[in-house]
Amino acid sequence: MQATILEAPIAALLKEGRAIMEFADAHALPVLFHTSIIPTDQFSQVADCLRVAEAFPRVRFNLAHSLRFDEPGLRRAAKLPNVWVDCSAHLAHCGLAREGSLVVAAKQNLVDADYARPAQVLETIHHLLGGSATNKYLWGSDNPFMSWCDDTMRSIFSYREEADVLHALPAAVRESMATRGPEAWLLGKR
Repeated sequence: MQATILEAPIAALLKEGRAIMEFADAHALPVLFHTSIIPTDQFSQVADCLRVAEAFPRVRFNLAHSLRFDEPGLRRAAKLPNVWVDCSAHLAHCGLAREGSLVVAAKQNLVDADYARPAQVLETIHHLLGGSATNKYLWGSDNPFMSWCDDTMRSIFSYREEADVLHALPAAVRESMATRGPEAWLLGKR
């Protein structure tokens, strides 16, 4: 669900949209949420996405974009057995973190990592989410790469560049993020 584009608050899934989550629960469907940390985005706030996940503990959720590198949100996600986090559009978000953009967590909540070293950022968040013991960090499920260029931003990356970051990871982290984690989120317990 890309609630920001739909202009439908993700928190509505707790009330008038509850039937959607009940359907996902009844049919063991995985659910993916776009996330935002921008204060003016009333639709996809990380905290609201986590509230929905907490309200539906049998539904498997994937919260996109590394929760915008919001450490408190990532720590909360790590405690929820039904929540995975993906690193979609990772290179663009690392660039935004280096620029201090409002699109990522504020400095006081930003994961302590070297955003000029994107593979190291992945390793840091993978560890924060429990590492290979939990397989809760996913590579590229929402949007493996992103290119965006307009009057205010130029952020152009290729799928190859994102994949190069994945392949720079230690084998155990790469397997967790690209194989075991996605299988667990998509398929649940077999």
